[in-house]
Amino acid sequence: ARTNLAPIKMMLQLYVTFLLLPLWPTFSLQNEVDNKVLRYKIITKFKSSFFQDIEEGCVSKALALSEELPTTKVNCTMETPSDPTRSDEFAEIVRSVIDTIGTPEQVSGIAVGVNSEEVAEAVNEVMKANIPVITIDSDSPTSDRILYIGSNNTALGIEQAQALIKLRPEGGNYSIIYSKGLNLIERKDAAMEELRRGRHVWKNVTTFDCEDDPIKALGHIDWCGENLCDAVISVGGWPMENSTEWKRVVSKYPDLTTIISDGTQNQLNVFREGLVDVLVAQQPFVMGERAVQILYNNTLNGFTEEENITLTHLLEHIKIPTMLPPLDLEKKNVGSLVFIGYTAVIIIYSLSLFFSFWIYKNRALPVVRASQPIFLGMICFGTIAMVSSIIPLGMGDTSTSDDGANKACMTVPWLISIGSATIFSALYSKLRRINRIFDNSNKFRRVKVTEKDVMIYFFTFVTLNVIVLILWTIFAPVRFERKYGAGIDPWNRSTSVYGTCHVHRDGIPFLAVSLVLFFFVLLMAAYESYKARKIETEYQESRYITAIVTSLLQTCLIGVPSIAIVEEQPNIYYLLITLLVFLACLQILLFMFIPKVKALAKWKIAKKEKDARKARILEKKDENHPTSNLNQTHYKTSNNHHDTRDRPKLSRMMNSMKGAFSQRKDITIDSLNSLDSGRNGQGLMIRRAVSSKNWSDDENSDKTCENIEKEDKVGKDTYMNSGDNVRKLDENEVVKKSDY
Repeated sequence: ARTNLAPIKMMLQLYVTFLLLPLWPTFSLQNEVDNKVLRYKIITKFKSSFFQDIEEGCVSKALALSEELPTTKVNCTMETPSDPTRSDEFAEIVRSVIDTIGTPEQVSGIAVGVNSEEVAEAVNEVMKANIPVITIDSDSPTSDRILYIGSNNTALGIEQAQALIKLRPEGGNYSIIYSKGLNLIERKDAAMEELRRGRHVWKNVTTFDCEDDPIKALGHIDWCGENLCDAVISVGGWPMENSTEWKRVVSKYPDLTTIISDGTQNQLNVFREGLVDVLVAQQPFVMGERAVQILYNNTLNGFTEEENITLTHLLEHIKIPTMLPPLDLEKKNVGSLVFIGYTAVIIIYSLSLFFSFWIYKNRALPVVRASQPIFLGMICFGTIAMVSSIIPLGMGDTSTSDDGANKACMTVPWLISIGSATIFSALYSKLRRINRIFDNSNKFRRVKVTEKDVMIYFFTFVTLNVIVLILWTIFAPVRFERKYGAGIDPWNRSTSVYGTCHVHRDGIPFLAVSLVLFFFVLLMAAYESYKARKIETEYQESRYITAIVTSLLQTCLIGVPSIAIVEEQPNIYYLLITLLVFLACLQILLFMFIPKVKALAKWKIAKKEKDARKARILEKKDENHPTSNLNQTHYKTSNNHHDTRDRPKLSRMMNSMKGAFSQRKDITIDSLNSLDSGRNGQGLMIRRAVSSKNWSDDENSDKTCENIEKEDKVGKDTYMNSGDNVRKLDENEVVKKSDY
């Protein structure tokens, strides 16, 4: 039995029809295009060699499109008004394409060079008649046109002005030739504005409207030559329409610089003969090709362009003189600002050496002893190393050789890294020692923290920095390079050069590691400072260290990005780095030492007053008891004998006193010194903050004197009594806990 396939065939036909249904408008349009002639017209305001090139491009592209579609013929023609000055005639030619609708001569699209409002209104009428219109060479943005094809008229005017500046940088008098077209006025205004804002003075003698007349334009060239103009700019190619007459006129004025728009074949021939200085050429042939292509695409597929403006490139033909003007090269360097850097270095050197001498001179006194002199000395050394980086930074390309400049550039990271590592590791070590003491005192543990216990942090940080710097110096050292600035002269020569220390791409990892180490120790110091915020050491040291760390963090966050911005300006770059380094070192020294200097001065005054009081008391005793000297001598002898005889017993007594005091939670500790603080001067004076309110320097000085008096009193009473006769200590009395 045969199978009936008719229903299946019908179903397949319906399925294929359903799939092809969305493409039906395209097929119908293609069928409509096939076997017919597509006529496109270019309507220009007057006849010239420029518009002839546009017509040639349009005709050439139309022939190429006809070859692609054998069943369709594409034609392109050009039409112009008989009188270029009559806008009404131009508008009527544009409207005439509407009359071709439905006739064998129907126009499929037009390209118009709009030069007036009348023509723009005609363009709108044609668009309403469903005939696509694009503008070419001169635009009318307010009209209903589909798209504009042409040059950037503002850029063309600027290019003409810059070409004049190249040839005549000394300036002078000039005239400009234009006509009343929107595109031409735009070129004229752009050229005049560019010459007005230039460094060299160009004075506009006159602006001449040639009314699109080549004879009038060439006559104005003759007038400029007779009236001693230095240059003439024409925003159109009118003066060169008649090449023979052009040669006759310009040959009379060899010193007259001529800047003409467009670059037709006739103009290029004249340029090759050296009878025109500059041609800023458009691409009329390309304009004609694009006009036909866009109109043809619109006929097939509708308008699909994303932009409503299509620009063509500009070509500049310039007669370069055999001898270019001398190059005015500006060499940017630090200059006299280097003396500001040297002044900053001298100030920090003087302060650091003064405070170092002050530390050494007063190292045995309680104020300096409590501040840990070894760390204070490290801070002074670090500021000297850090501020020394300003010296090689000021060595510009005019003050040293390339080899010396390379070494100076590599010296900068060495000094900054070593100096900053020394300063911040010293600050970290000081805070770390204080926090360790109080962490253990809160747990009622006996601990002795010496400088050696925390110096490991200093040596670790410095060693890591030195290792990174050595590898950096060996494998990718910082080099001194001369770079050219962004400015150029009219002949594209750089006008400025500056020297800078350049970090090669291979050196970036070493720079990154150095920055990581710097910020790591800075953040560690900030963390220890935060932990010590409720601990007040003598003379408010923790408070000042916290201020230093916080201010330096702010300085780095603000200063480092600013330095990167001004790299091309060596004077500002040098001044900014100098100020940052100087202020960083200055605030470290002042915050660390000024409070201690003031506290030491007050302590000396208080001690002097105390000694005076003791002297007055002894004088009164001598007056009341004439034999007191003998008794004192006997007391000293017996006391020494007692000390030698009962030393083990006294040691047991002191240990029992320490145990009794360690059991009390309400003891006020005004001074925690190391085990040998009374003998070798290595004590660390710290007090527990009883409230968040800070004590003043006067209170610090008084309390320090009270501590000394109480310690002396406790020691005297201990040695005067022996065995079980040791008196009971008052709970408000302060005892020196040497085990801390």
